[in-house]
Amino acid sequence: MSCAAYLDGNARPKSMCRAKQWTDEVENLYRFQQAGYRDELEYKQIKQVDLIDRWPETGFVKKLQRRDNTFYYYNRKRECEDKEGQVVRYCLLISIAPYALTQIWLAGLASCGGARMQFLHLSMRPLFGETSARERAINLLVGGLTSLLVVVTVISSFLFPSLPPWPLNIFFAFCILMICGSVMVLIVWYRQGDLEPKFRKLIYYMLTSIILLCLCANLYFHRMGSGT
Repeated sequence: MSCAAYLDGNARPKSMCRAKQWTDEVENLYRFQQAGYRDELEYKQIKQVDLIDRWPETGFVKKLQRRDNTFYYYNRKRECEDKEGQVVRYCLLISIAPYALTQIWLAGLASCGGARMQFLHLSMRPLFGETSARERAINLLVGGLTSLLVVVTVISSFLFPSLPPWPLNIFFAFCILMICGSVMVLIVWYRQGDLEPKFRKLIYYMLTSIILLCLCANLYFHRMGSGT
């Protein structure tokens, strides 16, 4: 039984226990905590929503919006492995109604199988959902390198090999800019949560293709290897 079943809008975290085995409820808690929230109640309070986007076949959470307004997409099948289920937290919450508080404690003890209860500080951070510094560094590196090469390529198409600009060079740069436009649309859709996580690999692939095209274009503009 979920601890959140008896909660009202004034509930606050008091203590918690860890899941002992996988259940549908643990799966959904895992997804909320991966996105940076304690549970469904906290997500609804922060995002001011009434309904959660779920897979109709399984009832698992399908999409959640993080605190930084990016989105997490989840599969319709189980994602929480047994080793990860051990760190999913069942929070016991303080509610105004004494009866609700009693029911919460009973539900928490039943869900945790009598596991040892631990005190949670009210301001503790979620277990999952923290933005990775490594991911941010990769995004900045790939995005910065691609942007720099595209700018250099466009400028070179007008200046090299000599003035006035060669129409074929300008056409080459225009084609690269058209590809960049499609990638930018994909990035916007991805950040809005309209694309599943697997599209991130496609975006990286397309950015790599743009980098290679820019290198080819600059080699052509500067007549590298032509012997002239």
